[in-house]
Amino acid sequence: MDATLTLAWFGVALLLAGLALPVVGWLFPDWPDRGAALAPATAFAVLTVTAYWVGQFAFGSHALVAGVAVLVVAAAVALRRGPGVAFRPLVAPLAVFSVAFALLLLLRALGPAITPYAGEQFLDFGLIQAVRRTDVLPPRDIWFAGERMRYYFGGPLLSGLLTWLTDTPPRYAYNLVLPTVLAALATAAYGVAGAVADERGLPTPVAGLLGVFLVAFAGPLTTAARGLASYLPRDLVAEWGRTLFVAIRSGLSYPEKVDAARFLNGGEFNYWFGRYSVPDAPNVFPFWTYVNGDLRPHMYAGPFLLLAVGLALAYYRTAPDRVRRRQALVFGALPFVGGLLAVTNTFDLPAVVGIVWLTVFFADGDPTSLFPAPVATRLRRAGSWVDDRLSLPAARADGGHAVTDAGWLADELREAATAAVVAVTVAALACLWAAPFLLDHTAQNEGLALFGPASNVGGLLLAWGGFLLAFWLAFVPRLVEGWTRRRRVALAVGFAAAVGLTTLLGNPALALFVPLVAGGWWLHRSGRARGFDVVLVVAGGGLVLFPELAYVAVWPYDPNAPRWNTVYKIAMQTWALWGIAAAVALTRVYSRARRALAGANEAVDVPRPGLRAVAAVTATLLLVALATFPTFAVWTATDPILAGDDPDLSLNGTAHVSETHADGMRAIEWLRTETEGQPTMVSRPTDDSVYTWGEGANLAASFSGVPTLAGWRHAAGYHGLDRYRDRVNYTEAIYERDWAVARDSLRYFEVEYIYVGPSEREAYGERDFAALSPAVTVAYENPSVTIYRVDQSALADDAGG
Repeated sequence: MDATLTLAWFGVALLLAGLALPVVGWLFPDWPDRGAALAPATAFAVLTVTAYWVGQFAFGSHALVAGVAVLVVAAAVALRRGPGVAFRPLVAPLAVFSVAFALLLLLRALGPAITPYAGEQFLDFGLIQAVRRTDVLPPRDIWFAGERMRYYFGGPLLSGLLTWLTDTPPRYAYNLVLPTVLAALATAAYGVAGAVADERGLPTPVAGLLGVFLVAFAGPLTTAARGLASYLPRDLVAEWGRTLFVAIRSGLSYPEKVDAARFLNGGEFNYWFGRYSVPDAPNVFPFWTYVNGDLRPHMYAGPFLLLAVGLALAYYRTAPDRVRRRQALVFGALPFVGGLLAVTNTFDLPAVVGIVWLTVFFADGDPTSLFPAPVATRLRRAGSWVDDRLSLPAARADGGHAVTDAGWLADELREAATAAVVAVTVAALACLWAAPFLLDHTAQNEGLALFGPASNVGGLLLAWGGFLLAFWLAFVPRLVEGWTRRRRVALAVGFAAAVGLTTLLGNPALALFVPLVAGGWWLHRSGRARGFDVVLVVAGGGLVLFPELAYVAVWPYDPNAPRWNTVYKIAMQTWALWGIAAAVALTRVYSRARRALAGANEAVDVPRPGLRAVAAVTATLLLVALATFPTFAVWTATDPILAGDDPDLSLNGTAHVSETHADGMRAIEWLRTETEGQPTMVSRPTDDSVYTWGEGANLAASFSGVPTLAGWRHAAGYHGLDRYRDRVNYTEAIYERDWAVARDSLRYFEVEYIYVGPSEREAYGERDFAALSPAVTVAYENPSVTIYRVDQSALADDAGG
């Protein structure tokens, strides 16, 4: 059964991507693959956004049909207006999608269990179930019955649609969505990196494959550094290697952390430690999240973020005189994707807006041409007014960007301001696409907080040092081109001094990333290194700097880790942007080395051939270091196969629960199949900040999609802690208080089902609800679980209870 489901799922994913080929061919006609690598992300985007809007009125199979119909119509229109579909460029994206899908599929088949450990898989699975049961969007919150879901549900919406389209039960679909999203991310990385390299005149297949590796599979330097430390004496590492291990959050003391993370020299690799480089700030990266097996919002958002990057690149590559095409990209396609990202992972919308601003700012042409003539005229007048008030020198007549020109400052300010107007317009249009969600998305937060705990320099280098080295190898030679040796030494000494000084002052990120942003700006605007990869370097640098200066104070307000969620979200975005930029940077390094080698063989004078060869060797060693995490993660997961065993491969995410909690799963299956819609159920809340195993982890609600009155405390972050506590008290009243009080609570929340399992009996004791009122009857019963049905009409007439 698993094989049949897998083939059907994979085939449908490819079919959807195939329908999107004419669309991406029109959007990206001059790319080496004509945008084929972005076809999966594009298809998923059209399907999800269409169903999202249809579902605001009525949700069901018709929303799925509408999504497919819109995709077909868009393909037909694009076939008439675009360049058509070329089949040769499809080979590489198809291979990347297939290999990435197969790899993670194997890892999930070896460990398919949906568990409450090491993440939020119960929530992720429950969201998919909730989407499938609802008749209108947004669904009811499975852990806060009766109220709209205020959590990001764009990803679960896509998953629910795919389960319907392929007729796949959610317990299998969970482990098919994971490899599908990873494959879409890897394929998008291949296409975008190749297109950026093509713009640079670099080998596109090399850049594309490096993009796949760096975005979707590579890990930080952290794992490699810890591995090398494993060969050193333990006491020496414990005393001098604190930076390598101190960030690990595991309840262990510092010396125990050293032992836990020493894996090459007789230790056992634990992928969980891979995200811990900076204390109290998890620097997650894509492959870690997929190995972990969650389906988090930022994971769903990855392919869509790269789709937005691809659209920005298409704008960047479009000639300034093709105004209509630029307008369609920046005011049509980008807000569409931005709105989807707002529903999928709202943290990604500001990133898209920032990318739009930088792209419009750095691209050739006058940004005011994007607006209607009256608006453009007003913007130009405003720019002239600023010039006059600030007494800025006149701008160049040809609109050039040379920073040596006397009017460069006026040009920069004017174009930055105009680009900001464009970005704000894109943000407003994106918010219109996501309006129903944003208007009701009121997560508990305390707004933006400034100057939280700063990251340590060692942790930053472990987390981001691989990308910094790639950029150094590629761009510093262009930066110092023509400099004397003395100036180069001064630059190196000055940079080291700045890092040391800012480290002493408590914020070394300023020295590490501000020069990166400023240097990228100068290289691009001076013409020394113009290209979209520089735009991505600057964008990623701004993202990394943000949590060093401010953070979003969101639930649960951990005073020991206030930046947790902000760093968690932004790290994934930065990894995607810098992964593309680093792929192009390393391709440049290898191309220089190849030309140097060819020149030496042909007796051609090549500048500094030795340095170019050293740079290529350094780049190779860097790639080996970045490959340490995925190598050991895959090796550990596939150990049963490598050891010659014959493990049972399965994609059933709930099979293990059926073995350990058989009665509970039978009751959940009854809830899933014998109830309709999203009726209100009452069960024991998980009033804790962490997941725990067993039926107390809201197993019934999470695995059936039937909302419970109060579930895991996660719901308090979106509905308010006081309101959540009230519901916990009402739940206790139903199970423990006098029947009159319990009856009133049942009526107040219109409860239709009372779940009584081992966890409820342990917490509240035994209670036979059917003996208390004729309005309550036994709907399902097995040796461990009883589910009561509540007739609200009869309950209202129950006077004596």
